[in-house]
Amino acid sequence: MFYLSQLQQKLLQTMVQSFIPTNGEMSQRLTMHNLYKQNYQSCRLSKDGYSLSPASLTKIPAGTKLVVPSPNGSSLTLLTPKTPTIAGCLRNSEAVAKFAQKYGSRIAVIPAGEKWEDNTLRPAFEDLIGAGAILSYLNGSLSPEAETAVVAFHAFKHDLLTYLKQCSSGKELIAKGFELDVELAAAFNVSDCVPLFTENVYINNNLV
Repeated sequence: MFYLSQLQQKLLQTMVQSFIPTNGEMSQRLTMHNLYKQNYQSCRLSKDGYSLSPASLTKIPAGTKLVVPSPNGSSLTLLTPKTPTIAGCLRNSEAVAKFAQKYGSRIAVIPAGEKWEDNTLRPAFEDLIGAGAILSYLNGSLSPEAETAVVAFHAFKHDLLTYLKQCSSGKELIAKGFELDVELAAAFNVSDCVPLFTENVYINNNLV
């Protein structure tokens, strides 16, 4: 199970019926073949049209199929073709954890992080906290890394919004005018959506 990265990406799967994770090359190929062309958005953050900004998706029509490229979360997703893969965050952590346990006792929760401009890994506080939230609902033993994420989540869960606004990603988004994205991402367990990666598309399993 992969926990998709990026603070601005947290809500994609809670707002749309299906979400196609792509890297840049795949996005161009889909667009060239006129697949989902009307709902393809190349801009990562935008207030005009759909993008990786959660606020841009709050009024998206139900059942929309959306192609939005992300440099890290989507890339990781595409590496798990036969492994049951779920997208989780603070908003749906309990629902995702309960659903994941139906597949068995060995579950990997990956806080995917972000990428710097030179393509190196940029660790993300918000992804660690999100992973910890999901792990806190799982039964069974935890690895030391997983225990660390759970401890971090419990240390900050009493005021998630404040801490997300103060972390590097939060301050960066606020400075760019996307404070609402941070507020939406900080909402805890407000969704029962379970985005399951099925045939190269994330689909809300509750709508299947």
